[in-house]
Amino acid sequence: MENVQLISGWLTPYAFETITVSTTAIAFTAANIEPATVAERDKGVCRLIRAFVETDQVRFRDDGQTSESGPNPTATIGNLVEVGTILWFANLQQMKNTKFIRVTTDAKVRCTYFR
Repeated sequence: MENVQLISGWLTPYAFETITVSTTAIAFTAANIEPATVAERDKGVCRLIRAFVETDQVRFRDDGQTSESGPNPTATIGNLVEVGTILWFANLQQMKNTKFIRVTTDAKVRCTYFR
């Protein structure tokens, strides 16, 4: 059975990035979530992020709370995500809190931002 991804027209993609996930926890690019310039802010903040995990497993945390690993995921702590998984983030604070880390080898997360 073929996977089909369908995006309705109620949000518009405006930014794309590839995040290389390695041994240090990494977040979405802040300027893609809340633009720094007035002209970009007037267009609106991010409403949705689609993140596609490629090449290897990653872990993420989006709670922003301190636990045994601090606020960051580790190779053994956080939500495990398999290669080929698409993650959706639709809450502004969740987007700001989210950090990824690799499990074994560096991975790519392809991110599309919508508003």
